[in-house]
Amino acid sequence: MKKWQIEINDLSLGGFCTSYWKSDYATYGNRNQANAMRNMDLRNPNSIRPGPSRQRLVNGDTSGVIGSLALRIMARALVSNETYGVAGKNILKITPTTVTVDHALNTTELGIDAQLKDITEYGDLLFYICDRATAVKATLGQRDAALVYDDDWMERSTGTTTGTFSLTYGVPHKLLVGGDDILYITNGNKISSYDKLTNIGTASAIDLPADAVATDIEWNSNRLVIAVSWPDLTGANRTFQRLYIWNTIDESWDVDVPQIARSGALYSKGGITFVFYEDVTSDGAGLLGYFDGNIIKEICQFNGTLPKFYQVDEKDGFICWVSTVGSEDLIFAWGSGDTKLPTRLFQLMRGHHPNIGAIGLPFGSLIVASENGSSGGDNIKANISKEAGYDYDSYFRGMLYPISLDEKNAILRKLTIDCEQLQVGAQTIVKLKNNVGTQLFSSTFSYGRLGRKTKKIYLMAKRTENVRFELDNTSGFSSTTTICYIKKAIITGFSLK
Repeated sequence: MKKWQIEINDLSLGGFCTSYWKSDYATYGNRNQANAMRNMDLRNPNSIRPGPSRQRLVNGDTSGVIGSLALRIMARALVSNETYGVAGKNILKITPTTVTVDHALNTTELGIDAQLKDITEYGDLLFYICDRATAVKATLGQRDAALVYDDDWMERSTGTTTGTFSLTYGVPHKLLVGGDDILYITNGNKISSYDKLTNIGTASAIDLPADAVATDIEWNSNRLVIAVSWPDLTGANRTFQRLYIWNTIDESWDVDVPQIARSGALYSKGGITFVFYEDVTSDGAGLLGYFDGNIIKEICQFNGTLPKFYQVDEKDGFICWVSTVGSEDLIFAWGSGDTKLPTRLFQLMRGHHPNIGAIGLPFGSLIVASENGSSGGDNIKANISKEAGYDYDSYFRGMLYPISLDEKNAILRKLTIDCEQLQVGAQTIVKLKNNVGTQLFSSTFSYGRLGRKTKKIYLMAKRTENVRFELDNTSGFSSTTTICYIKKAIITGFSLK
């Protein structure tokens, strides 16, 4: 008989184990890592907890002013407690508590099927993109200093702007103000621009390969980083994702970075441009990497699709993004939160509805747009909410530990749980399972049962060859505001001949 002990310390510093989705009972990874999790918050290094729930903004659904899925929420406030977003035909004014319609597109002028795609602030004015299916083109609109909207401002030849133009229909149109104070626009195989200082618009500031489509742009080190899918194919087709690095002065790009993959969003943080991409030669997992000036270096893999340019932001030092897993969109996070802590990947939260559009962080709380149908229509149930409280739909399933050692079997004798002091309403369920799905142990861990404890020891006598630790909030939740902060678990037993 040999005694053993498994200490699962620092549960909030582990995150997903490598290739976590490839096995229901993963054994490769660190002790504090997860084989599976749903809506769990690992941002605090001291304890693991359920992920954020959501609070609908006033007027933030179809009973209010939201008729369709929002496809952009500006990541910064335009003025104090005020930012903007786009949803269908409406430009939305968003505060920390409320959504109102600031402008509705002139469909008589643009066509009944005109749809807004992006919005940004530039020189204290608002600029926005709308696709026009009837006209088979897109236009750049402007809200001027007098707060007057002009939906096809760039397209119309007013005599005041040099180089007026329209945009290509049906391709990603991201608006980005570069460090050179010029507005850039992804436009199929072109990057278009507008310079407010000279009042000059340029339809093709730089041309890309004819069958390429720019999916995102970011500014870094006085250059424009352009993510391109080439050619622009869907499904399992093998394509080239390329990064073009352009100094915005020369007629062509400076650096061309090929990668056999499919292109997703970019995100610049701390002088580093992070890249979402996909290697279609593998099982379709999404990848997050960073551009080191020469190549894209992989950071982590996640089980899901690539985010769009309007589905990435930053919270508490963690990059957050939207990825489709199965039939549901979920929000993932990666980072460390502190340079002295390890990086980790985890699935943070969900939207109010299964299909998520834009996310944004203009006021300190993550704002999430979602709907329960396909995007693009005006009569779909849609929602805009901010993170608030905790989500009962959450669980954590750890790694599988072989505990029989060189013997035939093993006995579980003790489970110790350490937590922050339990408060009124706090509750979860702690479980031990083996790799055939047998529940070896389950108990409600709560203030109601334990009082203001910081530790609980469970004694047992269970025979098994292996074991994994689980937390389950889906049936063990009594409060969305007071929850259990679990710090570590220790499993003790001995092997048998």
